[in-house]
Amino acid sequence: MRQPGNIAGVMRNSYPARIEADYRQELVARPSAAGALVMARVMRAIEQAQREYAEKVERERELGLRDDAEAPYDPARALVLVQRALAGAQIGYTEQYGKVETDALIQRARAVDALATRIQVEIAKSVPGIRTLGDPSSSFILQQAWARENAARIKTIDSDFFEQVAAEVIDAVRAGRSTTALAKTISERTGVAESRAAFLARDQISKLNGKVVQARQQGIGVKRYRWRTVGDERVRDTHRANDGKIFPWSDPPPLTGHPGHDFNCRCFAEPIFDDEFLDDSPDDSPELRAAQQEAERRVNERIAARAQRAAEKAAAEARLTQAAAERRVAFLRELEQQVRREQAAAAARAEEQRQALVERIQREAREQLVAKPGELRVPGGGLVRLSDDGQSMTLTLPNGRQRVVSFSDA
Repeated sequence: MRQPGNIAGVMRNSYPARIEADYRQELVARPSAAGALVMARVMRAIEQAQREYAEKVERERELGLRDDAEAPYDPARALVLVQRALAGAQIGYTEQYGKVETDALIQRARAVDALATRIQVEIAKSVPGIRTLGDPSSSFILQQAWARENAARIKTIDSDFFEQVAAEVIDAVRAGRSTTALAKTISERTGVAESRAAFLARDQISKLNGKVVQARQQGIGVKRYRWRTVGDERVRDTHRANDGKIFPWSDPPPLTGHPGHDFNCRCFAEPIFDDEFLDDSPDDSPELRAAQQEAERRVNERIAARAQRAAEKAAAEARLTQAAAERRVAFLRELEQQVRREQAAAAARAEEQRQALVERIQREAREQLVAKPGELRVPGGGLVRLSDDGQSMTLTLPNGRQRVVSFSDA
């Protein structure tokens, strides 16, 4: 059995830590942006509800209907405004951040593939007689699969965030909670989504790196590997138990899978080079060149076919996105019309109640003043004075405003 030099040292330096850090930062920025958008729009909606409620309270105070507000806002009105704000935040996020660029994910997968492949090539070159030929199409297939899986997971994090934050915020508004409580709810839900995004970045980069290493080692004929951990305190017990042991690529360890396959696994596979698979024939034979050309032709055909399918899929998604946008616009218009109808009905009811109260106060005041001339105190601190000729009365409100009512008009 022939072994190259310091394999473990080379392998230890092969983990794409910088790529993982960049990917983690990119993914965490998405829920951060979504949370900031939700926070801004919901707070504006609550502020509007508070202004409207304060104006309503002031009008009722002027009429002597109440002494003070019982809540910071009207939960029913605030709920309508917040629901509109949440829908607008999700639409705005989808338009600005929501699209997941599969091409960018493939580029990141290529970077991981290139680093892991370079390390495997360096190791293979240190062992005389090893051919480094592998199937070029395997990289393309692996990168495409990784990009599709990550795109789906990212969209799931986005949709889960908006669904969960909407449910929690709506419950808080219905309960009439303060803006501080609402802001805390949104911040906590944003933090959960950010943690999920960071975990996804770490887990998926380590899995991709492990799969590339496996593909490259098996591509040069490696059948077994020695499990190595990074040796720090974060190594799990099940992974530490595998350290130094030899496993075949055909039969992964039952509790952990191959290095890099378990969630957030940073372990690596140190290849075992056996004499029976080493090949001392030259690497520039006509058969080898023909095989390489045929492999490249197959890869190009697959790339062209996948590009065509991707273009067709993108066109179909664009049509679906346009249709969804039109439905959202129609929904928002209907919601706005409903809000206007509710506001008009509420204003009409309030005006009817106000007019009925005023008429009742006028009627009672007239009856009492006729029976007993002079001044009359009314609920809310108002003062009613009968005119000298007995044909009208003057209503003085607590804020000093006066209103003269003629008995003939009343």
